[in-house]
Amino acid sequence: MNGPMHPRPLVALLDGRDCTVEMPILKDLATVAFCDAQSTQEIHEKVLNEAVGAMMYHTITLTREDLEKFKALRIIIRIGSGYDNIDIKAAGEMGIAVCNIPSAAVEETADSTLCHILNLYRRNTWLYQAMREGTRVQSVEQIREVASGAARIRGETLGLIGFGRSGQAVAVRAKAFGFNVIFYDPYLQDGLERSLGVQRVYTLQDLLYQSDCVSLHCNLNEHNHHLINDFTIKQMRQGAFLVNTARGGLVDEKALAQALKEGRIRGAALDVHESEPFRSYSRQSQKLRQQRVFCDYGAVGGDGAADKQKGPGRLMKKGLTLIVIGHVNFILSAIVHGSVLRHISKPSNEISTEYTAANIISVTSGLLSIASGIVAILVSRNITKTKLHIGLLVSSFLNAFLSLACLVGLILAISMTISADGSALMKGCNSTNMPVNARSPVIVNCPFDATRIYDTTLALWFTCAVFSALEAGLSVWCFIVGLQLRGIGPCARNYIREQLEEEALASGSKKNRDQKTQGQRLIAHHSANA
Repeated sequence: MNGPMHPRPLVALLDGRDCTVEMPILKDLATVAFCDAQSTQEIHEKVLNEAVGAMMYHTITLTREDLEKFKALRIIIRIGSGYDNIDIKAAGEMGIAVCNIPSAAVEETADSTLCHILNLYRRNTWLYQAMREGTRVQSVEQIREVASGAARIRGETLGLIGFGRSGQAVAVRAKAFGFNVIFYDPYLQDGLERSLGVQRVYTLQDLLYQSDCVSLHCNLNEHNHHLINDFTIKQMRQGAFLVNTARGGLVDEKALAQALKEGRIRGAALDVHESEPFRSYSRQSQKLRQQRVFCDYGAVGGDGAADKQKGPGRLMKKGLTLIVIGHVNFILSAIVHGSVLRHISKPSNEISTEYTAANIISVTSGLLSIASGIVAILVSRNITKTKLHIGLLVSSFLNAFLSLACLVGLILAISMTISADGSALMKGCNSTNMPVNARSPVIVNCPFDATRIYDTTLALWFTCAVFSALEAGLSVWCFIVGLQLRGIGPCARNYIREQLEEEALASGSKKNRDQKTQGQRLIAHHSANA
């Protein structure tokens, strides 16, 4: 005898009508309702009262209030990897299980991501649009102008934030195009990077600083909302690309629009937006649309390759200059303090406290200049080493301080000597009218022409002052570089970052260089959903 027949359970697809994978499985087990809703207000009352299971994509959000409307719901299936549009804490408290499909659309997402990256670098879409509009391209200069900044890919660094399934799939594809791939993922165990031949970095700051193109592949949660904001954008390389095929809430679109306008970011490709569906009439979307066309005019083909050594080469030159100036100033300080000031500071064998302090400061400043120069050279050869950054900060700060102290002391000595007509200088060594056997030991042992003490001392002091000023200026420059390498401090951020890391894209003509500052930037919007 058969028992009573139980009614078929009701399962609802909340948003959309694509259930081609699930229908063959569910058709004999449950009744499937297609809601095609954007909010729970659009869902039929029968579904709210009777549905025991719900399937959903990313276009509908279920908050605690929304979940309370369902009377019989026991499980939610998120068709996709992310579940940031579900209040999972509230669902757990209500006894509703939440499942996701981490492998959903991994290959499609990776393919779309590579399309965005290639489009930003090679500008195929813009070339196609130019051809459709009837633009005639006959010369190399015209190709360069239409391409408007197409760049070489091989040797560029692609930084992936998040290294799950989609991130790994993108890495495999990117390596085939010649990218150097690095990634940041604090939740991943060590070792995977070796199997894929990529490099792992352990801070977001290091990834942003090293990457020519940053691509997002992480879920959205309360900790990483607006992960890409004004602060993190300023940590990126000048003229870097940004690609987001993960979650719209990861990017502060207002900060992105401003960065595109200022040229800090050369271009961006967004597959997702913070507010979806994307409303083209919104104020923020209008700001983004104003930056649709980006023009970082450089050569297309071969001569547009980045000169990776331009910025580090400048830092190396500053380091070499500091070493040379440090040696010269060290020798001059030895002459001034060891031969001149020691004989004129007091007409006796006593050494004053002021002289001792000045001597120590000048000698230490010269040695620190040499040390700062060496550290600057090491940093230029190992631009990402944190310990070298700190060494550059410490040595350049101390050297700048001591160099300024020497400079101030020399300026005071020069001004006081000139105002007194050198009377203090003449006191010890300039008693030329006195017989030699009657002169004091200080005068007898005077190592220079006592009749020219005034000119000699001032000449040495002026020279030392000039070199101390150069030491201070170069040390301040190196200190600012150190700040920028660590991503802190607002000091001349764009200038220094340009000095160190901006791609030296060769411009083909003066017209292209002028257009560079007038061009708008692009945000390429595509509708492929992960």
